[in-house]
Amino acid sequence: YFGYAIVRIEQLAPFPHEALKQAVSKYDVNVTIDWVQEEHENYGAWHFVYPRLGKVFNRKIRFFGRKPSAATAAGALKLHKIEEAELMDNIFSLKKK
Repeated sequence: YFGYAIVRIEQLAPFPHEALKQAVSKYDVNVTIDWVQEEHENYGAWHFVYPRLGKVFNRKIRFFGRKPSAATAAGALKLHKIEEAELMDNIFSLKKK
């Protein structure tokens, strides 16, 4: 069986170190932990949370999100939907490998 667990972080400061440890503690110690955000890699919380997640879980954390961009949005709804579909496909297909 292959499944996913999603933990949503509502507040980044102060960073919820212990709450994250507790949320993941019920899973196998070898579980893969990824950061997923809809924003581009150079926007959103990724660069803030990456070092903190590394300390909490003592392992490499993969990033899933849109590629870095100078613009905050795609600029066209059609392109946004294509990017969003690619993101969802990457999140759920790469973990199976």
